[in-house]
Amino acid sequence: MTDLDATYTIDVTHEIPSEHVAVDLRWHRVDVEGELRVKIDGQIVGAHYNIGQSIALEWRGDIVGSRGYTIDGPDNINDPDAPPTLEPGSHDIELEVRGFSTSSATYEPAGDWNIDIFAVYDDRYPPTLPNSTDSNNVLPVSDVYPASHPVRFVRERPFGAVKAASLSTTWTDGDVSGSQSIAVSNDRGQNWSEQSNATALDVTFDEFGPAIEFRTTISALSSGGLSRTDTQALEAATLSVDTSGSPIVETKTFRDPLLLVLQSLADRGDVLFEVRVIDGEVGLVVTYPGQRTADVDPELIDYRVTKKPMEQITGLRISGRSESISREEFTAQNDGVLLEHDSIKEGSETVRDPSTGDVLERGEGADYQMAYDLGEIRRTPGSQDMTSGETYTIDYSWQPSARISQPTDGGELLRTRARNIPELVSEQECREAAHFLLRQLEDIPWEATVEISDAVGWSLADAIDPDELPGSGPYRVRSLDESPESVTAELGRGTTVGEAVDELRGRLSSTEREV
Repeated sequence: MTDLDATYTIDVTHEIPSEHVAVDLRWHRVDVEGELRVKIDGQIVGAHYNIGQSIALEWRGDIVGSRGYTIDGPDNINDPDAPPTLEPGSHDIELEVRGFSTSSATYEPAGDWNIDIFAVYDDRYPPTLPNSTDSNNVLPVSDVYPASHPVRFVRERPFGAVKAASLSTTWTDGDVSGSQSIAVSNDRGQNWSEQSNATALDVTFDEFGPAIEFRTTISALSSGGLSRTDTQALEAATLSVDTSGSPIVETKTFRDPLLLVLQSLADRGDVLFEVRVIDGEVGLVVTYPGQRTADVDPELIDYRVTKKPMEQITGLRISGRSESISREEFTAQNDGVLLEHDSIKEGSETVRDPSTGDVLERGEGADYQMAYDLGEIRRTPGSQDMTSGETYTIDYSWQPSARISQPTDGGELLRTRARNIPELVSEQECREAAHFLLRQLEDIPWEATVEISDAVGWSLADAIDPDELPGSGPYRVRSLDESPESVTAELGRGTTVGEAVDELRGRLSSTEREV
């Protein structure tokens, strides 16, 4: 045809960013003149001119954004627009042949322009575009989807060390064939426990870990004798973990006697411990306050009780100290690489090529992309200045933080408080501190000094709840003063935000120093 003007409608199943929209044509041209223009949703995104050319049937893959030449006339566009971002749904593709003018001549459409097929795709996942027909003179359908594609989900840091995990998933039509797999990790993705062709996975890790995350590999599907024309779909996933409830110590060393170190760790984990010697064997008993109860309700000789008013706090955001990192080296990868720290401040990074000193740019159409919460940097496919496998440096600032909340009895969230604790140097420590502080604020604060008669039958690791004291639930034993006739105990239930934070900061600074 000498004057082509045809519009087609395509369906897009996922968002394709503007910089990743690609269009390829398979065409045959005989003595053609004129200019082929490609439009997406009415917008010219590429053009290609011919003057008296005859070219055999072939794929042409540099259509979008191409022209590379200057032509004259009011109807000629020398710089095609960037393609629009293609949202999921329907889009119009228009192919048209028009005449064009140069400074010396005018060319009208001529010859045979034979467009066999066109392909619009995401160039991050380029399809196979066959050019040879089979024995029946049929061109095989292109592989619409890659053979498989891994999807990694956001990492979570539960309170306490992660020892085991259970992952349950639901897939469309229950299809888990091909290269499908599910996997979990508790060490920031350094090691994965993986199961192929499965919907569920139960794992007990060899070592305790600071976080939990999961990934899936989605496989392409074949039908009707055609390969990779559809894909699996993950509909839902539920990830459960078992934690030790113990504080995780990262980037810390201790310089005090063992007893003070144990006290510090117990305070951070909001636990009590007791050293017992039985038959010459030394043992350590650890428990949460209120988890164990005394076998007896000791008789009170005397007591004093004070109630301290406070606001009900049901949410906390705890942040640690901001740090600056300079010239950290990493190897660029299309699949991303984890930096030494996560919780990076957005926009704080500077990435350089150490061989030239050039600063690289962030963005979908630039050199790299950042996942700040994960601390991950990923090379942008197609970057001209960042090469996969090469070493680069990055400067950035990061500040660990964590937010937790819990509903009231009525199901509503009330007051949330934010506090900065500079002694905290990791997100895990912030999370543990937030859990510790929120536990401290659960109850209306009461303090009691009680004198108890012979206290045989209970220990420091136990909590007591004498009937004479107000309020419900066990009181925590804060200190003991023993005499031959009785024991005087300082008990507590509840505290204020300021008291809890001050207490925690004192405990952190008294026995620890940074590595």
